[in-house]
Amino acid sequence: MAHLERIMISKRKLAALRERNRKRKAEWWARYNGYLAGPVWAELRARILKRDKYRCRKCGAVAVQVHHLTYRRVFHESPEDLLSLCIPCHEAEHEK
Repeated sequence: MAHLERIMISKRKLAALRERNRKRKAEWWARYNGYLAGPVWAELRARILKRDKYRCRKCGAVAVQVHHLTYRRVFHESPEDLLSLCIPCHEAEHEK
């Protein structure tokens, strides 16, 4: 097989891998966003906010959002995976 032909095959394989990865990410985000809009997350979110007395665990302001410390157990989170945050602190966490 000629060198140029091997390069073309490698480029096609790389393109296919990238497309597969793009589709997997899109499917994961669709599932995650559906989860966040559903009743299981709503109940868990309410429980975490109540546990933290509706206070941001970073600055003490009123918390209105719940942040995942890890995504390893996403869809099956433990309470210790989550913490209540105010909007500015939550945005700061995602800018890291």
